[in-house]
Amino acid sequence: MGLRRVDRRARSQPEIVADILLAALDGDRKTHIMYKANLSFRVIDYYLPYLTKIGLVMADTDGEERAIFRTTPRGKRFISRFMAMKILLDGKPDVEEPSSTAAPGAKRRDKLSSSMATSARC
Repeated sequence: MGLRRVDRRARSQPEIVADILLAALDGDRKTHIMYKANLSFRVIDYYLPYLTKIGLVMADTDGEERAIFRTTPRGKRFISRFMAMKILLDGKPDVEEPSSTAAPGAKRRDKLSSSMATSARC
């Protein structure tokens, strides 16, 4: 899993959400997500119910009746858009984007950029 941190500064709420969603891509228990995303129990205990409520994560159970949290398709769209925003603002993402979620709208952005360049020349 590509959750490497580049710096040691405090993370913003969208960064924390993206880290949780990346950690839960394949489905995992709360404790494993907490370790993968490098969060405290208090923080993960706040965010997982919130992300479940807004539909970015879904809760399921495994064969032993333990809660398994998995990123939903809506959560995958959040990751893609978050990565695209990070690239636009920073020039590079802080975390690796999963290969299964390509940034939606990339062609649209390229088309928009080329049309803006064309209109600037006129």
